Amino acid sequence: MDKSSLIKAEKNHTEAHFSRENNMMQEYGFPPYAVHAQEHSSALEGLKEIQRQWNDDQNVEQLAPVVSDAREQHG
Repeated sequence: MDKSSLIKAEKNHTEAHFSRENNMMQEYGFPPYAVHAQEHSSALEGLKEIQRQWNDDQNVEQLAPVVSDAREQHG
């Protein structure tokens, strides 16, 4: 699988994961739902930016630290 496909698959997987998690938090009345949902939104925007940067530049050196930072933010 090429890097563009991997980035797209990671973004799609993360979107689905966050959607399921957001639904569960709402269903069970998770008190800090709004804060955590905003973290999801920010992380997804970061992944979308990674995808845009990759599609524009395809620069692996710029991609690695951004991916690492995105993963650390949601842990």
